[in-house]
Amino acid sequence: MTMTTGNFSRLIAPGYRKVFFGQMKDRPTEYDKIINIKSSTRAYEDDFEMAGVGAMQSKSEGVAINYSDPIQGGTKRYTHAVFGRGYRITEEMYEDDLYSVTGQKMAKSLAKAVANHCEVYGWSVLNNAFSTSYAGFIASTSLCSTSHTLIDGSTLANRPSAETDLSATALQAAIESFEGWTDNRGLPVLIKPVLLVIGPTFKWAAREILGSEFRPYSSDNEINSLREEDMKYMVGHFLSDADSWFVLGGKDDHDMNWQWRRKPKFENSDDFDTGDAKFKVSLRHSQGYGDFRGVYGSQGA
Repeated sequence: MTMTTGNFSRLIAPGYRKVFFGQMKDRPTEYDKIINIKSSTRAYEDDFEMAGVGAMQSKSEGVAINYSDPIQGGTKRYTHAVFGRGYRITEEMYEDDLYSVTGQKMAKSLAKAVANHCEVYGWSVLNNAFSTSYAGFIASTSLCSTSHTLIDGSTLANRPSAETDLSATALQAAIESFEGWTDNRGLPVLIKPVLLVIGPTFKWAAREILGSEFRPYSSDNEINSLREEDMKYMVGHFLSDADSWFVLGGKDDHDMNWQWRRKPKFENSDDFDTGDAKFKVSLRHSQGYGDFRGVYGSQGA
């Protein structure tokens, strides 16, 4: 749609104290707190999973050592998609606008659309964490699953067997799950859970569970052992399921990724024949995950 003086005649009429154009404060970015931000120089990026040699084996005198080949696993492709938005205004509208709506305020609106886009797509990895169609290295398996089949044939879980709401007991079970994870050859791996991700309705429970000196919701004067874990919590305003909650390892300890192929590119030009001014923004990226380790999640009861 082209903004013309006919469509927006009120913007050329004097007398308004102000034109309210969404002047509320924007939230700080959230998606970049839960996902690894990377850059790409190709049309797509492929990640490939392999397993090493595994545990040591005993060797008898005079007997040849046992040799082991690495095992190939799955691949994860990140295919970059292009997104864009823009607006167009007539030369007369731009000249006669008394409230700077067609200039600064519309430009800020374009930037706000970009910010919202990044949040929606960045959080889509966790919002699809229980969907088997949103897979990583293991086909037809969701990011959070009760049974991830590893390259060596063993299985691991990063989701409770029965969905549960956030509680001290549920969080302890999540931490214990981190403690029991192994690599694709059954060797223990160290992934420390550092961040509890919850929706706004769990904010108060998360504060009580992680911050109370004594065990919350108990009258037995027990200490709150979860305080020693030194975990932080984060409210995710773009989580689509209010009951879901997640525990994440550090940025280097999980494999949720955002690949920038083209960061937001803002451009403007004038149409020579009409004098119209055109403004647009485009960006190109992909997002997803390969390995499930470093993420634990529940959909809530």
